[in-house]
Amino acid sequence: MLVYHLLIILDLGISSNLIRGLKQRISETFENIIVKVEFKNIKLIELGVSCWNKNRNQYDANSLIAKIVEDATSDEIANRQSNVTDLEIEGVTPPALPLSLLLTPSDCYDGNLNYVFGLAKYKIGAVVSTFRLENSHEFVTKECIHELGHVFGLKHCKLPCVMAFSNSVLETHEKSSKLCSSCY
Repeated sequence: MLVYHLLIILDLGISSNLIRGLKQRISETFENIIVKVEFKNIKLIELGVSCWNKNRNQYDANSLIAKIVEDATSDEIANRQSNVTDLEIEGVTPPALPLSLLLTPSDCYDGNLNYVFGLAKYKIGAVVSTFRLENSHEFVTKECIHELGHVFGLKHCKLPCVMAFSNSVLETHEKSSKLCSSCY
């Protein structure tokens, strides 16, 4: 069984309603992975100045992932080392650095795409933007699970499971909140 430490970073403006039950949904979805979740609040405007594209009036999601990993590395590695024994399960030790998931109400983009709901890097971390998700707890949870699926190595699925690609809020609405048997 794999063990991961997940740091969920909440940007100013993310309401507790949007993320209620998120920790439980992560554990239920990825039941073959033990995920220890911790929450941290930030002000993205202070953290992500270098990630802001003033011409687009959006944050570069790739740059945000790099920034949250840099922040986790510098601020938390000492704390992680002191708590590693809490995460050891039958000799399985988690990675030295936590995986990171940033939730922000700010609009984000990637490359030439006009916007993204989220973006992930395998075994590193992810960003989820709630900007276009209509303040929907259901949509935010689906996109968080989707991006964490990528962090854990899952690809996009052609079936309408949570790993299906969403190019619109309608597609997010129509897909399941669970993994299909092919992705599970």
